Amino acid sequence: MWRDRLDVFWDGRRTLAFGVLDAESAGAPDLAVFAARDASFADAMLLDFVESRQWRRGGSVLDLPKGYGFVSVCAADGAEARFALVDENVPGGGEWRLLLAEQAEATEAMRVVLRTAHLSARGDLERLTREEIAASGSKLIWAISQRRQKTAIGLEPDGDFLPLVRLWPAQMAYPTQQSRLNIEALEMQTQQRLAPLKAPFAIMEHWLSEAGAPVATLRLRFPSPDQSEAFLSRVSVVLVMHQRRRLRAQNVEQRRLGGAVIDALSLADVHDATGWPQKRPDVAISGAPIIVHNLLKLVGGGAKPFDGVSLRRRAGGSADMSVAVEIDFYGAALGDDIGLVSAGADAGDFGVVPEDPGGARYARLFRVERDGLTPRRIEEDDPLLDEILLVAAASEGAAAGNGARSGEKTLSPQARREKLVVELNSALAAANFDGRLTPEKIWEVFEPNLMAQFVALVEDAAPLGRVFLSKIGGFSAFRADPALVRTLAQHQEFPPSLNETSLRELRLASPSLVYRYLAALGLSRVLAQGLEAAAQSASWRLFMHPPQADLAGAGFARRLAATHIVLDGGDDLERKAAHVVRALADEGMIERAAIWCEDQHHEQQGEALREYLLRRREGERTLLHDAELLARIVDEADAYWREVEQGAHPATAPSIGTPERRSGLLARVRNFFVGGA
Repeated sequence: MWRDRLDVFWDGRRTLAFGVLDAESAGAPDLAVFAARDASFADAMLLDFVESRQWRRGGSVLDLPKGYGFVSVCAADGAEARFALVDENVPGGGEWRLLLAEQAEATEAMRVVLRTAHLSARGDLERLTREEIAASGSKLIWAISQRRQKTAIGLEPDGDFLPLVRLWPAQMAYPTQQSRLNIEALEMQTQQRLAPLKAPFAIMEHWLSEAGAPVATLRLRFPSPDQSEAFLSRVSVVLVMHQRRRLRAQNVEQRRLGGAVIDALSLADVHDATGWPQKRPDVAISGAPIIVHNLLKLVGGGAKPFDGVSLRRRAGGSADMSVAVEIDFYGAALGDDIGLVSAGADAGDFGVVPEDPGGARYARLFRVERDGLTPRRIEEDDPLLDEILLVAAASEGAAAGNGARSGEKTLSPQARREKLVVELNSALAAANFDGRLTPEKIWEVFEPNLMAQFVALVEDAAPLGRVFLSKIGGFSAFRADPALVRTLAQHQEFPPSLNETSLRELRLASPSLVYRYLAALGLSRVLAQGLEAAAQSASWRLFMHPPQADLAGAGFARRLAATHIVLDGGDDLERKAAHVVRALADEGMIERAAIWCEDQHHEQQGEALREYLLRRREGERTLLHDAELLARIVDEADAYWREVEQGAHPATAPSIGTPERRSGLLARVRNFFVGGA
């Protein structure tokens, strides 16, 4: 049963991913997806209609309307599964599921393969998750874990039970969102503090007695060291002393020219001058212009002091169990740079608060200025970044460090994304599609799956469909409304004014897919507003798979618009709509039917047909229920005229009683079929 094999994951905000992720997925049926505000589903809206072929393309990713927390998935045979989105603070049991997105092998049709794993709630969830992630190896792009609980609800009035699955917000398992390290520059005390002088020119005594220069301090916040150990081990704290860099560059140039060089004072020289060999001043003792320290070692502490920096922990008490530390760069002077670097950093691993300057994902630097610390945007082609990364690699050992840098960059989450995007872009280029995907921004949870679905849509689309997808904005437009864009491209309906902005406006106007589809085509008036879920689904099936195959897509909706008929729900919607479109398509046939009514002394029915034609020519609409009665009159008249044309003697039409059971012209037409007294 498909209900037992359907996997649904929720990102904790408004996005759901549906998939039948096992070997039998080719047999998954067409499924309609509805959402509602409460468990009664009184206001349910059709979000997507996933055809069986789409399950083989990775399923469906869709956004829920704001305030909608209940989801129903229905098949044509009446089988249904329901899901309830639960706040993370709600207690409950259940099981844990792990969803892993992996880069497919070269022989597989899909570029992103989704795999699920069951994690026992009684076991060590962290260990089981790590084992599954390790098993995926370098193929893994991202992974999320989610708690869910299977239950059932009773249905009235038959008393049957319907499967219900409660979903808690998903947690990022890889790359772990907890790896993000927030950096905050603390305010520097820049006010002068006077120190007493023992002699007018006792410079050295003044240096020993003064309160000291302002200290540049960064506050770092990250999850507990146990959760962040792997990430912290790849991060280095850096102090860039630009005066020393310039002195080094000047000495190199002087040596090249054969000139005099400057020999800077060392700590030994200071000790000899002061006579205090145990004194450790607040300066960087190393003569190197760039000093780096491994952050994990710095957090771990120890008896040995770190050159140019010191670390202190802040008091705990954070609700999210995160750790806050403050790093004092006592060796930094005016004009120097301080910060963090990592050759294996991913986009989003480093974040500066309150406002991130952006730039290369490998580093976040601050410039020491006279009024405090200022975030500095550093680009990937900046020579200083290369110099810092080389020093950081050398600090771990020249051979091992350079190899680690190369390996980390290859295996980092960002590198895996870049590899995937290169492959997807190659597929787009092979399909002669102009647009390209980019890995630069921070991806949403289901972004790789959406990218793979978009590429599959481009590959399957006709040439005009690819032009349409490029014109409306490519992947960005697809991301705004995957269900609608996929439907338009597959059925080759290309609204000229559609773009990413208008797609988002359509989503705001109506969460229902069928209403957005008609609005995009300018055919909104063929469907009555506020239809129930069953009528929305029936209308969608009618548009996508009408009785006349050549009218699939917007063809049937345009026929309804031409006849000025409005679908208003009710039983047997598809049959009635097909009947009305066929019978009322030709105004000439309606005129002949009105003449027949007058000949047969059915003046009221003839008047109803002529009134319908008048309303139709003036742009007014007629509900399907009333139009179906008119179509039956046209059928009676058409049968009569066919017999006349064939030379037969048509039977006399039944007489119509005069009493009226309903008021109004169309009501009198109804009496034509139910019989008068």
